[in-house]
Amino acid sequence: QHIFQTILGSGCHEHGTIDMQMRNTMLTHMSLNVIAPAAAPENPIQAEFVRHSVELYKNFIRPFLPESKIYHHTPEMGLLKDDFYILEIAAPDSNKGAVAVFTLPNTKTSAVTVIPKGIDAGKMYKIILDNSRTCYTASGHELIANGVPVSIPSAMSSELILFEATT
Repeated sequence: QHIFQTILGSGCHEHGTIDMQMRNTMLTHMSLNVIAPAAAPENPIQAEFVRHSVELYKNFIRPFLPESKIYHHTPEMGLLKDDFYILEIAAPDSNKGAVAVFTLPNTKTSAVTVIPKGIDAGKMYKIILDNSRTCYTASGHELIANGVPVSIPSAMSSELILFEATT
């Protein structure tokens, strides 16, 4: 129960990185109220990341979110024994999706391969790794066979994988 509250509940703001906190809200109905203390000067790096994340949410995720399918790649939070928590949402037509990969407090490894579940083997996809803001294309068949390699260098952090059909 404590891990659940720390990772994706009321305590995540005390322990997780800013990317973890933002991505915690991006696969649901995003609601932001306090990003930084009012008396503190704005951190320009964090402010840019928050703006970037809100734009991704508004323009990419929110349009398909109400009808999206939800895929749990890992067990429910209370049952986790691995280093990662992975959650995916995908449009019913397999044209768009997002996968959030979270590292847990006692993560021992930084690498994991994610095989998106909401894709169609017969389509081509643009894949975006949000941490590095890099993208590449791959067939749905390749993604099902090989997955998307992800490396997250620290505990209590995350990566966001976006996929969108190109054909």
